[in-house]
Amino acid sequence: MKFLKILYLLTACVLLNACNNEGKQADFTTDICILGGSESGFTAAIQASRMGKKVVLIEPTGHPGGMVVEGLGKDMRFGNAIVIGGITREFYEAVGEHYGRKAEFNNPRWYSKYEPSVAGQIIEQMLGKEKT
Repeated sequence: MKFLKILYLLTACVLLNACNNEGKQADFTTDICILGGSESGFTAAIQASRMGKKVVLIEPTGHPGGMVVEGLGKDMRFGNAIVIGGITREFYEAVGEHYGRKAEFNNPRWYSKYEPSVAGQIIEQMLGKEKT
């Protein structure tokens, strides 16, 4: 019960602080706002930017990439690498380059082996190359 009281007080403090936000808000306009930097979120942001749109990508955790940066080593595309294309293909090619290997999309036994921190760095680089 004591834990719940402390949790309640902490939640109340956070909410009160969030409401007392005078002078800290900024107005801006954008063409597209994407909430969530998962695999689909960050690739959508990159594609929209390449199409000339002004994009805001909001990733609450601070590190876009979703499961790719959370340690999913042997992903769900195992055995189906031939279907990987577009920005996702660019990502896996960049991962291969980082390790001095070439992605083998036509090999059904191939899957990308990488460290989550490397995936995060590559995604940040890919996002950084786009216009802001």
